[in-house]
Amino acid sequence: MRKQVAILLALVLLMSTCVLSGCAKENEPVKVTIFQQKIEIDEALKAAAAAYTETHPGVVITVETSGNNYATTLKTQFTSNKGPTIFQTNGYNDMALWADYLEDLSREEWVQYMPDVAVDTTSIDGKIYGFPVAMEGNGCVYHVDAFSAAGITEIPTTLSEFREVCQKLVEFGYAEGPISNEYSSYYQAGMFIFSMGLALQADPLSFIDGLNGGTATFLGNEPFIQLAKWIDTEIEFGEKPFNTDFVGEVSSFTSGNTAMMFGGSYSQPSLDSVDPEMNVSMFPFCISEDSAKNDVIFASPAPIWHINKDSGEAETAAAKDFLTWLSCTEEGQAYMVKEMKLVPALTNIPVSAEDVGPLGAKLKEYIDANKVLGIYNALYPEGEGSAQLLGDAVCAYAAGQYTVDEFLQAAQDIWTK
Repeated sequence: MRKQVAILLALVLLMSTCVLSGCAKENEPVKVTIFQQKIEIDEALKAAAAAYTETHPGVVITVETSGNNYATTLKTQFTSNKGPTIFQTNGYNDMALWADYLEDLSREEWVQYMPDVAVDTTSIDGKIYGFPVAMEGNGCVYHVDAFSAAGITEIPTTLSEFREVCQKLVEFGYAEGPISNEYSSYYQAGMFIFSMGLALQADPLSFIDGLNGGTATFLGNEPFIQLAKWIDTEIEFGEKPFNTDFVGEVSSFTSGNTAMMFGGSYSQPSLDSVDPEMNVSMFPFCISEDSAKNDVIFASPAPIWHINKDSGEAETAAAKDFLTWLSCTEEGQAYMVKEMKLVPALTNIPVSAEDVGPLGAKLKEYIDANKVLGIYNALYPEGEGSAQLLGDAVCAYAAGQYTVDEFLQAAQDIWTK
């Protein structure tokens, strides 16, 4: 009997090893595909995947990154029965759209380190279905040296002060515009700028519920009216805002053609690739004349990674193991913090300003001070589909195609539909 038990245990161990090594498929490697949208971490993520496979030779991890076409491409992949092993959403409603494909991750080791906001973002009916990659926040990224050279000694805290700063920078030499921004496509405008109007409501979730139930409206809404005035300033002092994409926005800023840009902690890898010693920082967007309300960073756990439950037993096991390696080993954590420059959403991952750079350090400062408002694009009625329509409306207003009232009516029509 003891021999039979020993043989049985040996077989169990062998089968467990085969799941990750691929021997269950006649020594073929287990292929894990990661499809994600964060173009700024693409190279670092590929390096992390390569490091993982060095100690897990039975696994091959392929990383594919897509920017503006991510949602469409993801749907096409699943429609063609070629869904990735690991894919990205923004949580909440966006995650719920993919509920039929989500692997239950509630028992994974890293779940115990998730803060409440991450649990809320990744839960359906009390179960965890997502891995929160990082905390991300955005604000006005600026060249510290440019501000000093232009004689700007205080960071603006109101919209009128921000306009004064912009004017000083124009007079100093940024004649084509001191702000590098992008209003040529929907993504930034829809996913982040429009969300700022929701975050500035007295109770954002109640306001969104009211929009969905027909008891709230964008028409006459003061935070959105203020947001429109801020967009006016962005356009007035922007450098070619309608002819600039994400790459051009960052390139113009890193080359010194502009002194400011719409960015955040996620911008650090792009800046470091040009100059790791670039002297930059970030301050909150000055949307209104209320300095106290302006003194916040918009942030959320983002993105959220999911495992496709239809990937196959070996692929699913390998994907889970990779996420555990990233979040619960020193080597994996180092890639997340030091290479991807992410501000971790999980509390077990140590972080320092030296690791994440000045932008991540500024975000951490605001998180610690509880001066953070959420990013709500995942609660748009139909996820990124609505984000594109709302972003197009923002861009149309910025281009002068709408008055403020017409912009808010367009947003209301989109949401209601």
